[in-house]
Amino acid sequence: MPMAASIIYQRPIGRNIVAKLTNADIVWFADCDYIFGRDCLDYFGTLSDNIVYHPEVIYRIERKIKVQMIRAARVPNIIDVDTSHFKPDYLRRAIGGAQIISGDTTREMGYLPLDAEWQQSLDKYSRDDGSACWRNQFTTVEKLAIPAVYVM
Repeated sequence: MPMAASIIYQRPIGRNIVAKLTNADIVWFADCDYIFGRDCLDYFGTLSDNIVYHPEVIYRIERKIKVQMIRAARVPNIIDVDTSHFKPDYLRRAIGGAQIISGDTTREMGYLPLDAEWQQSLDKYSRDDGSACWRNQFTTVEKLAIPAVYVM
């Protein structure tokens, strides 16, 4: 019996829906492997409209430790992270999971709503939207010195 084809929905599809429907003041298009440490989310006040922000630095975990943590995890759970296993990664641009935008801007602009490349399902996931949002929609990108952003 032939197997049914898998349909993969790209992240920009869901991000666009959330962007247009959110009531939030600030939207952080984080991926599921982001960990927000102490004081990270308390950092924000008001963000200017029509600007995409991103952390100046995120901390990435060593792969070996990542596998150990995933195996030991009891999900869902709130955990303290041993930050000694994470190394700084200084961002030059907004990457997929590190895009922060005012709620008013996301409601108005969406997330790549007119870009057919990103608003369609795929048979095989082969790329990441990465900096597509700021590259195609925003003229201003700013770094923020946000504390304690960790990525598994």
